[in-house]
Amino acid sequence: MKTYLVAYDISNARRLQKVAKLMTHYGVRAQKSVFECALPDPRREEMEKKLKILLDEEEDQVRIYAVPQVVLEGQRVLGREGAALPGEVVVG
Repeated sequence: MKTYLVAYDISNARRLQKVAKLMTHYGVRAQKSVFECALPDPRREEMEKKLKILLDEEEDQVRIYAVPQVVLEGQRVLGREGAALPGEVVVG
């Protein structure tokens, strides 16, 4: 299982809602349009296929970053608490 940071910029409000709802099935919302997802490869591939169906490739963009374990180990979250991925440290 790998951790991914998924950030999106969707130009249409209706598509934006659909993408946000879809992403709740795959990860934890880190910011308004950013999700942290711990997924095995088949589940990530499934997510990408579903995102491609929802996107207008001329207007929208989704970026998916693989996050190395060493980066996750050094991660700190400041501010309000929210859902956390396993091993995440929240500094309040």
